[in-house]
Amino acid sequence: MRQPHKHISIGDVAKVARVSPKIAAEILHGQAASASRNTRERVRLVAERLGHPAPPGTTILMIHSSTNHQSYTPHALMHGVMKAASKANCRIEIASVADDQLDNEPALRHLIGHYNAGGLLINYQHGFPRVMPELIERLGIPAVWLNSPQQQDCVVPADFDAAQSLTNHALALGHHRIAYMDLTSDFTVHSLHHSSLERLDGYEHAMKEAGLPSRLIGVEYPLNKIERNELISILLQSPDRPTFIITYNQNSALPLLHLALSSGHLRVPQDVSIASFSDDLQDSAHTDITHMAVPWEDVGHAGLERLIARCHQPGRRFDPLMLPLQLQHGTSCGRLNF
Repeated sequence: MRQPHKHISIGDVAKVARVSPKIAAEILHGQAASASRNTRERVRLVAERLGHPAPPGTTILMIHSSTNHQSYTPHALMHGVMKAASKANCRIEIASVADDQLDNEPALRHLIGHYNAGGLLINYQHGFPRVMPELIERLGIPAVWLNSPQQQDCVVPADFDAAQSLTNHALALGHHRIAYMDLTSDFTVHSLHHSSLERLDGYEHAMKEAGLPSRLIGVEYPLNKIERNELISILLQSPDRPTFIITYNQNSALPLLHLALSSGHLRVPQDVSIASFSDDLQDSAHTDITHMAVPWEDVGHAGLERLIARCHQPGRRFDPLMLPLQLQHGTSCGRLNF
């Protein structure tokens, strides 16, 4: 029979941290000004490691944008959040909010009060009101941002490092004509999601370090299916066709793979290698494309754990946490054979 989950008490934390339960309780509730810095940090770290629950009755409000494309919530992200919430014994409320609920003090206070929230988990990647971070800071609301780079208290995938690693993987296979393709993002728009620029920058940095020219295959406006396929077909038939193509996501990779295989004169990976980024450890489209997998579950889990720590100690701050992507080898990449 499965043993019931043991809830961690203040006494458990105090015992491991070698302090009295009174001191441990005061530290975790931000009231132990007389304790040394080392003692305070030791108690906090022990509490996090043991999974000490949130302050009794804590409700976390996870907010999403009510505007399309400004929040992204893969299943794995929510799974990570809910796992951390269960461990911390706190309640999660989820709300889709408009800009006018986040750009002024009365509206934000009303939102927090409506849910009786002890902290905000912000899944609002771009396009949010510019005053929102400063407003949350000024009101002293414990908050952690998911997948949105901030100066503090954010958890994001390390897209730059992942793109650099993927490009170095191509270089290690002997490729020199390596291109980066993004047929999803509009590179004339200033509100690009940060991952679009981070992945491009990581690729370009690796190419520059290798002393090779970079090549961006991008778009200035959204393409329909016919326009997209025509662009890819021209690329694959060109005499300077890349031998290795890294795509921003599967929305660019899958049409590329399909047209390469159906061209009648190209083989994958013998003639062209394809790599991408994916939300899954396994290639969900069952195409076995080599990809960098975004650790969404870890992003959600780490984000809520940090927010719980801030609810214990509202004045506590965290440096940005960049979580590495994992390289998943498929059959779409191979060594240069000509």
